[in-house]
Amino acid sequence: MSSCASSLDDGLLLEDKINGITVYTKSLSLFLAIAFFIAKLLYWDSFQLGTAPILIGIFFFGAMQAFFIGVLGEYIGSIHTQVRNMPLVIERERINF
Repeated sequence: MSSCASSLDDGLLLEDKINGITVYTKSLSLFLAIAFFIAKLLYWDSFQLGTAPILIGIFFFGAMQAFFIGVLGEYIGSIHTQVRNMPLVIERERINF
């Protein structure tokens, strides 16, 4: 196996690992927001005033931010791969350079 193919495989594995970590943190944050919301509904009087809404908001909007940053990252990544795979241009002649 050539070193070029090996480095390509390592890059793909790294992308898979990063995707796995980000999906896990986004889903964990969204799960915690839903769990706090359910806990607040079930145990209404045991939470201090204002604690549950702040935590629900932080976890929910954190998950939404992470999701949209991931969408933006996928878009930038697709642009990068399209630009990187452009064919090389051979100039026959350069004028005024």
